[in-house]
Amino acid sequence: MQFSNEINLALTIISGLCWTLVYLLIIYRSIKDKTYGMPFWALAFNISWEFIFSVVFASTPRPSPEGKSLAACFVGFACAIRGRSTGSP
Repeated sequence: MQFSNEINLALTIISGLCWTLVYLLIIYRSIKDKTYGMPFWALAFNISWEFIFSVVFASTPRPSPEGKSLAACFVGFACAIRGRSTGSP
């Protein structure tokens, strides 16, 4: 199914905002509970996926530049989730 560029951009922005909220809430909860905000293996796979999406696919026309930028930001958020946690895995 093909969407127009405007719809694709709007959906990318909405998705990015929602995922940003999720990451911030996970970071907040991990600081509050002094433990990991998400299971270690899920976090490891998430960091891997976001890295591949933003770096390995960086030279391809798809995904969109906005999507690649969001994925790069999400790598930072995922690392923050791991870095802010003080509990054991």
